Amino acid sequence: PDAATVFKQDNQRINEYNQAVIEPLKAKNVHILDAFSLFINEREKYISKDGIHLNEAGTAKLGDAIVECINEILK
Repeated sequence: PDAATVFKQDNQRINEYNQAVIEPLKAKNVHILDAFSLFINEREKYISKDGIHLNEAGTAKLGDAIVECINEILK
C-alpha cells in the first residue's frame, strides 16, 4: 500500500488505542495531553518531510501544549 494508506491505518489504530485508555486513565485522575489530536489535522504544517517526526513548528507547538498542561495541573 502507499504511504497515505499506511498512515490512515496507523492513525486509525492510534485513535483506537487512545480511546481505549482515556476513561481508565481519567478514572485514576491521570491528566491526559492528547498530542495526537494536536497534529493530526495539520500534518503538513507540523510534521517533517519524513512523515513521522515533528518539525521545528511542531516541536514548538508540542512544547507550548506541555507547558499549558503543566500549568493546568498546578492550578
